[in-house]
Amino acid sequence: MDNRLDFFNTVGRHLETLTDDDSLLIISTNRKQGDLFFSLVGRWEDLSLILSDKEVVNHREKTEEQFKDIQKLILNTALNICDKDPVKLNKMLDGLINLKNIYKP
Repeated sequence: MDNRLDFFNTVGRHLETLTDDDSLLIISTNRKQGDLFFSLVGRWEDLSLILSDKEVVNHREKTEEQFKDIQKLILNTALNICDKDPVKLNKMLDGLINLKNIYKP
C-alpha cells in the first residue's frame, strides 16, 4: 500500500475538521518519484510566530534539534526566494535594516 496516498487521504479528512482557530503547514515530497504534497491552512502568522520563538519548544526527545532544523529550512527558503526575486530581496533588506535600527546598541 502506498503510504503517501494514505497520508494524503488522512490529511484531507483532517482538513475537513479544522476550525478557524486551527493552523496547519504540511510539506511532503519524494525526490525520486517527484511527488509533492503541500498544504497551508489557517493563519500563517501564528505558525510563523511559533517557529520563530524558542520558548515554545518542547525540550524533550530531540524536539529542540528538529526546531532548529525547521528554522534553518525557513532561512534557507527565504534566501532562495530572495535569490530568484529582486523585489522580494529589496523588501527583505528593508526589513532587516529596520530590525537592525530597532536593536541598535
